[in-house]
Amino acid sequence: MAKFAVTTRSHLRGTRFFPSMVRASLRIRKQLRESPGCLRFATIVMSPRDFWTITVWRTRGEMLEFMRSGAHEDIMWEFSHWLDSFWLMRWRPTEHETGHWRGLCLAERPELPPAPPKRTPEQQKALDAAFDAVPRLRAAADPSGAASLAYAPHQRRARKQVAAAVGTTVRVEVPSRTEGVAAWRRLARIRKTLLRSESALRVAFGTSNTREFYLLTLFRDHRTWEEFLASKAMQDLQNRWPEGVWTMRWDGDNEFGHWDGMRLRRAKLGTMVTVPKAAEHAATPRESD
Repeated sequence: MAKFAVTTRSHLRGTRFFPSMVRASLRIRKQLRESPGCLRFATIVMSPRDFWTITVWRTRGEMLEFMRSGAHEDIMWEFSHWLDSFWLMRWRPTEHETGHWRGLCLAERPELPPAPPKRTPEQQKALDAAFDAVPRLRAAADPSGAASLAYAPHQRRARKQVAAAVGTTVRVEVPSRTEGVAAWRRLARIRKTLLRSESALRVAFGTSNTREFYLLTLFRDHRTWEEFLASKAMQDLQNRWPEGVWTMRWDGDNEFGHWDGMRLRRAKLGTMVTVPKAAEHAATPRESD
């Protein structure tokens, strides 16, 4: 599997959990630095109750190993006590990228399905017999006949459910702290414009440190994303810091949790499925008295 990204958005029950979340973030950041499979990462504070993370991984196996070990494993069970909502999305990079993230470029050309190899009748008969004996293996076969995780039924189903998602990350790194205020204000204005429009389903904006700022937007469709990228505000941002702005349009791959009641699902013509308030309340663990 090609490089991919994972974004999370966490909303705390109250500001009293802010110190605990900051300490947890610092521990997880240390673990991420020591994980060779993690190519880039950022933990972003949006407000005293809102946190966002983005991690870029080399392989799925290395990402799963990180989740099952160290500080991440120790802290995850605490989240149910701290959070009102948690949302995670795994993304595949696209060819729609501008700039770079400290030298890393993720742009991927659309992959063509593997061509089936030439087989003799005897080889094809043996392959069919193997598939007949293990139906799940046949269900996960790619066009070449090889079993692949990417073609497994549950993976294809999960990808289809979020196929309507158009995610965009904007990262701005300025050369000095004194320019950080200007970068913050520009991205804050962009966020304010997006919140007033109907083009954006959700918007997350915040800072990782005094020189790095991030904006994550979920757009309704490709047209609204194209309009955003071509907007004067985005052009001005890239002109101001031509070496510091990185943008990536992502394709959704898999989703877990919800973002304030919203889950991205492609049910009918890409319409959105919203979790009912009663169901959301019932599914959210509460602190014991």
